[in-house]
Amino acid sequence: MNTSSIPDSHSLPESRPFVSMALLSVVMTVFSVALLCSCSGSDGGGTIASGGLEITAEIPGFRLSDGSAFSVWDGHDDQDGSDELDGGTGITAGLYAVKDGGIVGDCANLAVAIRPGGMDAEGEGGLSVCVIEEEVELPQDAVFYLYAPRVEDLRLTPDAKAGDAEGFFAELVGSWTVPEDQSDEGGMAAAGLMTASASIADGKLHFAMRHAMSLLELELPGVRYVFTNTDRDIPDYSIAYGGGFSDGPVPLSLGTDRAVLLFNPVSGGLPSGRYGEYSWSCAESALPGESYLVRIGGGMEQRSHELRPGDFFLADGCLLSRDADAGEVASSDVVGIVFQTDPERIGAGEKEALGGTAHALVVSCRTVGDGALFQWFVKDGSSSRDETEIGLDNKFDGEDAYASFSMADADIEGYRNNMAVRTARAEDYAAGCYPAFKAAEDYGSEEYGRLTASGTTGWFLPSNGQWFDIVRNLCGVTLDASNMVDWGMGDFYWTGLGDLSGMMDAAMAKVPDSRKSSYYIYSYQWTSSPASETGARYFDFYYDGTAFCNNLSKSHADPVRCVLAF
Repeated sequence: MNTSSIPDSHSLPESRPFVSMALLSVVMTVFSVALLCSCSGSDGGGTIASGGLEITAEIPGFRLSDGSAFSVWDGHDDQDGSDELDGGTGITAGLYAVKDGGIVGDCANLAVAIRPGGMDAEGEGGLSVCVIEEEVELPQDAVFYLYAPRVEDLRLTPDAKAGDAEGFFAELVGSWTVPEDQSDEGGMAAAGLMTASASIADGKLHFAMRHAMSLLELELPGVRYVFTNTDRDIPDYSIAYGGGFSDGPVPLSLGTDRAVLLFNPVSGGLPSGRYGEYSWSCAESALPGESYLVRIGGGMEQRSHELRPGDFFLADGCLLSRDADAGEVASSDVVGIVFQTDPERIGAGEKEALGGTAHALVVSCRTVGDGALFQWFVKDGSSSRDETEIGLDNKFDGEDAYASFSMADADIEGYRNNMAVRTARAEDYAAGCYPAFKAAEDYGSEEYGRLTASGTTGWFLPSNGQWFDIVRNLCGVTLDASNMVDWGMGDFYWTGLGDLSGMMDAAMAKVPDSRKSSYYIYSYQWTSSPASETGARYFDFYYDGTAFCNNLSKSHADPVRCVLAF
């Protein structure tokens, strides 16, 4: 059994609380709840109406190992100044006032709403307008203590003689129970106890909040590809080995390669658990407000790789160079070939499905069902369906082949096309009315299409523009209006391109025959781009150097070759 924990000498030196510029100042609106709706002042010093008091707070974050910051009340990375507390709705804190060694009157656990602050002209954290739902009187010469998130039925009395927030809330911190399940933002926010103290000065009450909990960053076991391309900057690509958290707390996932959880360093002991076959633990003592890194099973193995069309994509998400030894390729579970790395030619749908970043597109080595034929759409014997009803524009102009080409080439939204059909036509999709689309999705259950990696879109039927890019990038040919021939009625074709089927097969030459389908046999295929109510775009190419792009009846049965994004 493998156990990995960073020793004391490797705890993050920069793991001090991080103050996000977006959260530098947030307004806390005091409101009344139940029996806590008023606060009386003591003799001397007077009181000040909460409506005349500017109340602000600095909300810290935790520094992660990659230099980014994590905001507990957001549940996600806080780097660009756009995040808001608890999704923008705020969080409730509890306020105490202390004077002459005692808690003042009813100013005990007074409910305070913390709202996100705005941004000023310089991009610094600014103040939102303070909306007072019910005005209360606050003693001007008291010391105020704030904690969040608030416990409504708090049954302990803070130490009013402590003199600082750490001592005042010592019993609360010592008894604070961190939820075992922090896998969603609610669990993380409930765990993130913060405290502060402040006094009124110049009509202002400002709290510098401090974390009472510690943060554990868990780097999952797997592979991280660092791309060495010089023509474009491609973000790192991480693949986590299969597994799940058990026998301990369940953290909040931050993508494919890491997760985070909060724990109480004062009580409850240091966290430990299992991830798949690996055990993990935090072996070092912890301090409030600090972040610590544990690499489960050794964490991410880093590999440098130049990502290029022609690279081999494996079932586990790993990559092999197109220049890899034939024996290595033959012994690997190759499922596809990388054909697109240009982010400008990767659809917005693919990027959105992968959390904003898609590294490349991959075309399957085999056709679905070993060359089985599938109709695009058919229902009750009819192949007519207006897909503009679900947002899929027809990529066809019956009077202008060049306009047809322009629309077809611009359609790189294969994933969105598929998801529109799967969701907006869900009943008909489930009933088998979209055979080609369903076949593409189901390819993942076939032996040579099965994926064991997370971090992909899964297989889908490529769009017309994606099919053009497959041939362009794997055959090195030009497919554009400059060498296109108008075939009439909005259709078009190319000639003199060379042995396209042979060039496509050459890209798969190192892949074993059992894992691929020859383009000499299956060089014609559906796209996910509709052309009309009765037709969809279809693309085929041959060894004689010709390639055709037509508006074909949706009832026609053709092979399906899939693509995915990672």
